[in-house]
Amino acid sequence: MGCRPPDPRHSRRRLTRACSCRAPAGVCPPPGVSGIIVVESINNAGRALAAEAQSVGQHEILSILFLTWLVSGAALAVTLGRQPLVGALVAVAWIVLGTALLAALLWNARAVPSRRLRVVQSVLVLAGAFLFDPLTRFADRLEPRLQLIRARESYDHIAAHAESLGEARGEHELAGIRYVVEPGPPLRIAFPLSGGLLDNWCALVFDPSEDVMSVNHLGVARSEHPSLVALFGGDLVACEELDRPYYHCCFT
Repeated sequence: MGCRPPDPRHSRRRLTRACSCRAPAGVCPPPGVSGIIVVESINNAGRALAAEAQSVGQHEILSILFLTWLVSGAALAVTLGRQPLVGALVAVAWIVLGTALLAALLWNARAVPSRRLRVVQSVLVLAGAFLFDPLTRFADRLEPRLQLIRARESYDHIAAHAESLGEARGEHELAGIRYVVEPGPPLRIAFPLSGGLLDNWCALVFDPSEDVMSVNHLGVARSEHPSLVALFGGDLVACEELDRPYYHCCFT
């Protein structure tokens, strides 16, 4: 008995060719197989879409983490340079996170579509890690210069005020600015900067005599110049000229 023509109401859902009266035996699938094929095709398509969505999500997350790590590193280098202990701990944590991020980027670079981007990002991560310390040092040198530019007028006023009144040795405050006086002669004034660790601190120093720069060349002869080394309640370690008569000096 020959096979019957397919019912037009069901032919729309079949993936295989409908059976005709001229088709040889065994060509048409058994009843119900077409539905299974449809379900399997839908499942496969769903799994493919889910895998693609997961891949896209991973790419976006890595890109966001990369940008966050890079920007936060630059911010930390600029802001934590004067916090030796905290800065060191944060720098170590930042480097550890960067190492993990680098490993994730290199692993993700196996996928051909994102290989070039991940390689570029990996190179930037390495460059950021190597540039962190130089950027921190640059920020350390820049900060006192910016502070002097911002407060130069106030510092000049305080220096004139202290000289006219002959202020005593020690800490004073004027117009919300804290400063330390060494009456000398010559009169020297230190404007402490933020940061420091324990008894190590830095300041902008007003010194019309310019003698504080000599401390950089004393070496082992420091003990022979107590009037120059023992200043502002500490021992002067080093000074850097900013704009005469102002210097960036550090003490211990």
